[in-house]
Amino acid sequence: MTLLDYLSSRSVGDLQAVASRIGLSGSENSKQRLVLGIARRLSNKEALAGILEQLSEDAYELLRFLVIRGSESTTFEDLYRDCEERSQGEFLAAIRELEGTGLLGVQVDSGKRMDLFLIFEDLREQLLSHLRPAEMVQQARTPTPRVIHSHSNVWQDDLLTVVGFCLRNEARVTQLTHLAKRHLRRLEPLLRGTRLAELRLRFTGREVNWPATLLHLLESHGVIREMDGRALVDEEAANAFLTLLDLLSKDWRECLTATRPAYAAPADYARIKEVLGDSEGQAPSWRRVDDLVEAVRPRVQLFSGAGSAALVRSALFNLMAFGHCELGEDENEWYWRASSPPETLPEEAVGVIHLQPNFELIAPALISRRARLTLERIADLTGVDQLLHYRITKESVYGGLCGGWTAARQIDWYSAQLGERRTIPQNVRKSIEAWDALYGRLSVEAPLLLVCDSAELADEVLHNRKLAPLVLGRFTPRHLLLRLDSGEEALATLREMGFLPHPEVGDGVRWLLDRTGENR
Repeated sequence: MTLLDYLSSRSVGDLQAVASRIGLSGSENSKQRLVLGIARRLSNKEALAGILEQLSEDAYELLRFLVIRGSESTTFEDLYRDCEERSQGEFLAAIRELEGTGLLGVQVDSGKRMDLFLIFEDLREQLLSHLRPAEMVQQARTPTPRVIHSHSNVWQDDLLTVVGFCLRNEARVTQLTHLAKRHLRRLEPLLRGTRLAELRLRFTGREVNWPATLLHLLESHGVIREMDGRALVDEEAANAFLTLLDLLSKDWRECLTATRPAYAAPADYARIKEVLGDSEGQAPSWRRVDDLVEAVRPRVQLFSGAGSAALVRSALFNLMAFGHCELGEDENEWYWRASSPPETLPEEAVGVIHLQPNFELIAPALISRRARLTLERIADLTGVDQLLHYRITKESVYGGLCGGWTAARQIDWYSAQLGERRTIPQNVRKSIEAWDALYGRLSVEAPLLLVCDSAELADEVLHNRKLAPLVLGRFTPRHLLLRLDSGEEALATLREMGFLPHPEVGDGVRWLLDRTGENR
């Protein structure tokens, strides 16, 4: 909102109070003249400097925070949660002082039932020139730190690992973002992010449930859904997931949006993007993390600053784990430097995997994501370091078969990936074919049984037009198979036909008792 728009919405009494506060001489009753007079005075560089000079320390620091942070509108709750040693009354007094000078607008958001504090877009640049130290415009560059932390593609690798785990396993969840403990014990050793827990804690001061964080991102983008206590990934979602990974690897802004924690205000992340964007196009150089924190959420006496630092540091850590920056430390000081994630191998690359007679498969960490997702479908991931380690097992082949990957398709895919110089070991090929021959020889079905006391009654029911759509066939002379979901409908239809069936669908006990004496 512009200053003129806001002033035009105020009453004459409010405008006269502002005019008096900022030293606008003369008593003016014309609303239009008051609006224009206040706007001209606040837009004048010398007059604005004088108004800022007269502010109380709390009001000055609060205005400085809001202007540098860069949000057009902020709520009281968003501000007060970081308040250090100020009562709510003292905090509100600073807000009212700024409102009285016309430098801060206050509006009521009727939908959220809370006040919005506005920094006017046409005043922000002028205010920045007064309130932002010169060194914040261009963050200072520093020599290379002693210790460098570079952990690119952690997010990408671990997201693929989680998706693959859910594709391969009947992954049970207590909530969609919380795997059952027995699955968690198998998954955590495969996640690179869990090995960075100590570094994350030192850098951000916050502990993170890494598997839950990964699941939350996947759920928020529709990749994983919950059904009957299981985490499911369908084919369409898996393909959309690959597109998402490509986007996150190319655009650091999308990374920040995708990984923004729930407690972070959107304005803070918008400011992080603004500050980091200022360094784009420049040669990568090391910069102090504290300078970035100050540029995003300046330390002021009204606020503790601890939450602000953790917020900015968490954003930087996530960018590092995507490969968009590196972190450095030297004598208890932290630094950051922009970088680019390493590119994955092209999808047409062959001859990069190694399949051994002991069923072990080794692939480069930068194998194309589509090839990696295929491996997750048909092989068991056993380790992740500089290379990806898989093992072909009876269970992994079965998982592929269940997902539509026939033995021939699996063998053809391995052959294509190995290239012309290498072939699938004969024992591996024969094992895959042997396991394929076992597939589907048994099946577990779940129909309902309609138990009749005579074969004649079963015939009568079987040929009844009303019940025919529910009947799958005859199980024994006196037992009929019904559709699994037809229990209540079958009971109602039988009653309409004049029969008096047991009132509830049984658990099979009546059928077991009824088998006595029957010729099966």
